[in-house]
Amino acid sequence: MHAGARIGVGYNAQIAVDAKRHLIAAQEVCNHVSDQGLLAETTKAAKDNLDLEAVTVVADGGYYQVDDLAACEAESITAYVPAQKPRVYKDGERFGKADFTFDAERNAYLCPGGSLLTPVATGTDKGKRFTT
Repeated sequence: MHAGARIGVGYNAQIAVDAKRHLIAAQEVCNHVSDQGLLAETTKAAKDNLDLEAVTVVADGGYYQVDDLAACEAESITAYVPAQKPRVYKDGERFGKADFTFDAERNAYLCPGGSLLTPVATGTDKGKRFTT
């Protein structure tokens, strides 16, 4: 598992608890670095163990992944997971991808700070074309 710039041995424990009885309904230990992509799998195991047709799950924002939420819906799992908030930087000068607009006519991106970002170089890497 990644820990900043280092890689170390670690485990990620996933536990689903029955809210009515306060008992563990399913558990799994894996080497996934984050919780993303594990909600449907863990909740489905709990649903099967409890022999239920449908369940409701509440999880923190670390589980938010659109594909995983769609998998929950397909398995009759109602998931309440907050969307992850965009990062806020201390200097207030950084922007996310959504803040940039593409100007096809100039083949450039317009930065919210007023700068025009144009391609500097093009090439190929491992058979794939890129522009920087």
